[in-house]
Amino acid sequence: MNLCVVFDRETEALPTLPLEDGGIVHWIPNDDGFERRLGWYQPNIVVLDLRRVPAEAGEIVARVRYAVPHAGVLVLGAARNLEAAEAAMRAGAAGYITRPANLVPALRAIRSDRMYITGTARQSITSRIVNGES
Repeated sequence: MNLCVVFDRETEALPTLPLEDGGIVHWIPNDDGFERRLGWYQPNIVVLDLRRVPAEAGEIVARVRYAVPHAGVLVLGAARNLEAAEAAMRAGAAGYITRPANLVPALRAIRSDRMYITGTARQSITSRIVNGES
C-alpha cells in the first residue's frame, strides 16, 4: 500500500502508523502544492489531517479526489465538527475519523472499498446524507 498523509502539523497519532503490508508512508504538508505531490506519489489512500481547516474539508477532499481519483480519502477531524465531516463525505471521502484516532480499522475498510465513519459521527452523518438533508 502506498499511503500519503497530508498534515497541518505533525500529530501524535500519525507518526507511528503501522502498515501491515510494509507499505510506504509519505508525509506531505498541507500547503499550496500538496496536490502536485500527491500526483507524484500516486497513493492508494490519502489521510487528511484537517485540524486547522475544518471549514474547508469538502473543498480539500474535492482537490484530493481530482489529483488522485483512484485513491481512497480518509479525513482525520474533530469530533464536534459534524458539518466538516458531512462536507468531506459529500465531496467523496471514504472515511471520517475523530481523535483520538485508531487508523487501522479505517484503513482496512477503505482498502476493501468500504466506507468508514467513526462511531461518534456515524449516525448523524449517514442519516443526513441518506435523507438528503444539508
